[in-house]
This record gives sequence, structure tokens and C-alpha cells, in this order.
Amino acid sequence: MDPIIKWAGGKGKLIPHLSKFITKESLQGHRYYEPFAGSGAFALYLEHPDTVLNDKNWELYNLYIEVRDEPEKLLKIMEEHQVNMEKSPEWAKMWFGVIRNLDRGTDWPYLAKDAIAGRTIFLNKTGFNGLYRVNKKGYFNVPLGRTITGKVPDLVQREKIMKLHEFLRSVDLRNTDFSEAVSDAKAGDVVYFDPPYDKPEEDPTEFTMYHKDGFTRDDLVRLKQTCDDLVARGCTVVVSNNDTEFVRELFKDYNFYGVETLRSINPKSKTRCFGKELIIYMLN
Repeated sequence: MDPIIKWAGGKGKLIPHLSKFITKESLQGHRYYEPFAGSGAFALYLEHPDTVLNDKNWELYNLYIEVRDEPEKLLKIMEEHQVNMEKSPEWAKMWFGVIRNLDRGTDWPYLAKDAIAGRTIFLNKTGFNGLYRVNKKGYFNVPLGRTITGKVPDLVQREKIMKLHEFLRSVDLRNTDFSEAVSDAKAGDVVYFDPPYDKPEEDPTEFTMYHKDGFTRDDLVRLKQTCDDLVARGCTVVVSNNDTEFVRELFKDYNFYGVETLRSINPKSKTRCFGKELIIYMLN
């Protein structure tokens, strides 16, 4: 099953590596947790019925709630976006600006949740490089992008949305801090943490701003403490992050598996390169 959105740091390319440590067979009879859901690429690969998906980003959480509960309403909204983006380049630019700036208006707190969910997909599919990025005030600030062909992408995604709808009907969706999201995990359960990555000292352009509160090294320390608690409970814990000295030192009592991946977030395509990532794990 494919994600309906692209998310910065999405784990599609890591699936062959992650599946060495978390298998569909190992999940039988246990619960699977993803406290940083993002696009949910690995969870959608697993399709485990007893899954907890959490994300602190409320708009992302709201999107999954609407896909689960009101898929047809969401599809109608996406059809309207599709029509407006295909009218003309000038109209598409205007429409993008109107939809992007909704969070700056006084009506934003009262906007219908299905409309907000449609906006989330719309901005993800039409914004530059598929980024979800906000400023310190929490306003979405990604400019209009273009696909390689210059054509408007499929914003409706009926088949993908309906497949995700069916899957989410059995999923426990949460919108809280990662430590709270796993508070009920028990022995035998499997937890995969994919937090915003530690920023490499040698790469000042590395993108880490996924929500207005950010994610700091202090949060990574809290994450390590949460992992220790889960391991003590008898859970299997897997974490992915950049291969930095800080991460290696923080998780020095865990196991490491190194991976080379292509970094695709940097807006200057010529500067995209292979980077080193770590899969950190403690299996029970």
C-alpha cells in the first residue's frame, strides 16, 4: 500500500533495511507502534491490523482521521482542487496562494476538518518538493512547485485514499508526544521511532523543521530514555536517524546497522547526495 502524501524523511527507501528487524511474522499477536507516523510508509508496508499511528503534527493526524471517517467528503474536496489547478497556470498560482494562506486568516480555527485535510494533501502535492514546512508562528511557508513534466499531479488519488481508509479502520490514531503514544506498550510489542533527524555538523542546510516547536537534541535524549523504558518492559525497539557522533554516543549501548541513502530534501538538486543513516535497534 502506498502513502497518499510525501513526507520529509519518509521511510520508503529504508523499507528493505527496516524489514530485516521488523517482520510481519514477528508482529503476530503483538501491537505495532509508530510514534512519528509521517507518511506512514513502513506501517503501510506492514499492514498490521493492530497498529498505533501517532504524530504530534495535528494537521497530519487530522488528515488520517478524515481518511478513516469521511473519505468520500475528502475525495470531493480533492476533486475541486484538481479542477482549479487545471484551469490555467495563472489560476493555479492564485489558487495555491489562497489555500496556502488559509492558516493566516481569522477563520482558520473554524474551518471544517475535512477542508483542512484536503488542504494538507493539496499543499503536499503542489508545494515545492513535497515539503511540509512551517515558520515559528506555525504558518505553512512552502512555495508552489512543479512536477518534472509540468503537469498537475493526481490530487484526488481515489484508489489510494480508499485503500488507506480500509486500513485505518483498524488503526489506533493518536496526536500526542512520542512518550505518551507508547505509554501502553507491553512486552512483545514492537516500536519504530523515526524522529526528526539529528542535524549533521557538516551540513548546515539539513532540514529539520517539521512543526513550529521543532525537535532538539534534548528531545532525542528524552527519546533515548523512552527507548530504555520500552526495552525494560520487553518491547522490541527500532530507531532510524542520521549517523552522527551525537546519535552514536547517545545510543552506544544499542546495536547499529549503517545505511547509505540519497538525501532528497535539499531544494538544490545538484547538492543532493548520499548520506549515512543508522538503524538503531534492541530486539526482544
